[in-house]
Amino acid sequence: MRLTRFLSLFCILSSVWANLWAQTQPHSGPTARTTLTDSTMEWLDWQQQILDNVDADQLTERSYAQLLEMLYDLDIQQHLMPDSVIQRLDNAAVGRPSGPRPHHLRQVVMFSTDQTLNRREGYRQPTASRRAASRAYLGDPVHGTLRYQAVYTDGQLAQWRTGLVLDKDAGERWSAAPPWGDSYSLYAAYSHDRGMVRQAIVGHYRVSLGCGLLCQQSFSLGKLMMGQTLLQHRPLLAVHSSASESDYMQGAAVTLHLTPHIEFTPFVSVRSLDGRRQGDTLTSISQDGYHRTQSELDRRHASLATLVGGRLSHQGERHEIGINALYTHLQHPYHRPLRLYNRHLMRGTELGQASLDCRLQWRGLRYSSETALSHQGGWSTLQAVQGRWFDPWHITLLLRHYSRHYLQLWANALSESNTMQGETGQTLLIDGSLSRHWDVQCMADLFQFSSPQYRISRRSHGHEVSSTLSGHWQYLQHQWRLTIRYRNKVKYHDSTDDQTSTDIVPYTQQLFSLQGTYQSEQGLSLRTQAQQRFYSEQGPGTTRGTALSQTIAWRRPDRPLSGSLLVAWFDAPDYDCRLYLSEPNVLYGFNIPMLYGQGWRMSATCRYQLGRRMTIQGKYARTLYRGASSISSGLQQVRGNHLDQLWLLVRYKI
Repeated sequence: MRLTRFLSLFCILSSVWANLWAQTQPHSGPTARTTLTDSTMEWLDWQQQILDNVDADQLTERSYAQLLEMLYDLDIQQHLMPDSVIQRLDNAAVGRPSGPRPHHLRQVVMFSTDQTLNRREGYRQPTASRRAASRAYLGDPVHGTLRYQAVYTDGQLAQWRTGLVLDKDAGERWSAAPPWGDSYSLYAAYSHDRGMVRQAIVGHYRVSLGCGLLCQQSFSLGKLMMGQTLLQHRPLLAVHSSASESDYMQGAAVTLHLTPHIEFTPFVSVRSLDGRRQGDTLTSISQDGYHRTQSELDRRHASLATLVGGRLSHQGERHEIGINALYTHLQHPYHRPLRLYNRHLMRGTELGQASLDCRLQWRGLRYSSETALSHQGGWSTLQAVQGRWFDPWHITLLLRHYSRHYLQLWANALSESNTMQGETGQTLLIDGSLSRHWDVQCMADLFQFSSPQYRISRRSHGHEVSSTLSGHWQYLQHQWRLTIRYRNKVKYHDSTDDQTSTDIVPYTQQLFSLQGTYQSEQGLSLRTQAQQRFYSEQGPGTTRGTALSQTIAWRRPDRPLSGSLLVAWFDAPDYDCRLYLSEPNVLYGFNIPMLYGQGWRMSATCRYQLGRRMTIQGKYARTLYRGASSISSGLQQVRGNHLDQLWLLVRYKI
């Protein structure tokens, strides 16, 4: 609690100091007060484009929070410091040394809330006895998030950044003491392109080492996106500016520029983990961050995790070589209940890991790799090479091998399984242009499991193939776009729920998606999407899910009011042929509805720009299920055949 109050006081004082300091600095002329353009529309475009390209089957709320955090960082870097300010900074840097140099401070406060308007079973009869027995939620049905961030840049091109995120999920209780919400993220960061200290972070932050075999806490989702970003440079350190309650460090980190080519980044983290304990033994680690019932609240702060690590790298014009090390110490011994698929997982209180990664570039070839070792002799490797085939075509080959004895807790690399054990795979990516109007992306992945996996009781194999064909045309001020996607995946799973059975059967998933968009100069845009999903396995036959949706939106930069309307019809008989709908939402809002059954979904969004500083956004959605008497199950169950949801966001630029 003392640490929380200290960091809160530091955040507030640093913001006040930066504000007063900026007010006392001289301006570089009339252009220093250039009006800032609102970036909300561009951000919504980024959000929608990425959602349209990720694999919705893997898009959980946790990974979506990482996506929003990545886009939020882009929003801060590119829009809180507009081009006019950056240009003035560059001019000041290369101009006369004695001339005045501009200072820039930008602050943003956002509050968002959403709620399911129907009463769920967890909020009915919330008596003390029912709450003690985990038969009712402890708090109210409102989900609220408060964000504050300040970015200050001085005339020496140094940047200070501080922020605070408070979050309370639906069903959780408000707290009478700091941080008031159920969870928080608090950070202060410094960065500079010159000097010995290039970056320093105190508070909550994220670490991404190498290709992700040791620790990867940045956004990466789906094999196609992972393969494309593996050869790109990712920041080693970043602030944790989302409401996600997992995949972050709590402590301090610094990047030191020792020589023109050598950098050293040490970091330390001490944070609590949610999970289940039996006596003094930790039997599971929970990462959902929910504390809505008494049983979920009992899992809070089950153990303490101390992480110490670092990276030493040598960078040249066409190469980068790094040595990574990570040591994890758990307060309580970690022993999961022994099962056939988890008998090789990490057990005990200590885990030591080390890896060597490199990136090379020579003419049209790019190479990236990481090889990692863990104690008890486990090892893993991930190799990627990309070449240019003619001018518009690129071919990427990725090879991975994770031994069955490789131990990890924080890794997030290209893999078919979450454990990254006993797996070998080969992935081929091809992307290029067929013509001036047509682009294509193809992915083929072959994977083999040399040891049992979750719901796979013996050795198995499988493959996944996907392709995307997109066309774009423009005539005068009218734009059209057509996207066709297909994905086929074959894998095995146990034929029965009996954990002692070793019989496995193959199953096939196929997804076909057709999406067409139109946009006019007057601000009108239309999007039509059709999806079909097929699921088949040995014996039961094939099930099919179908969804059709139509979106109508209107927005113009010179108008303060904009909005959209979506209508969707779906028919998916069971969970195996479920469908996901990517629909417009408020800024940084999470909502990827999963549809199965029969029914309709309708949603409407509205955005109003109130002056230059304030933005108000809202959304209402209703899902109507045909022939249903209840929706969902357990404490989330809603009586009736419809589900109503409401979102609201207020954003203010100080």
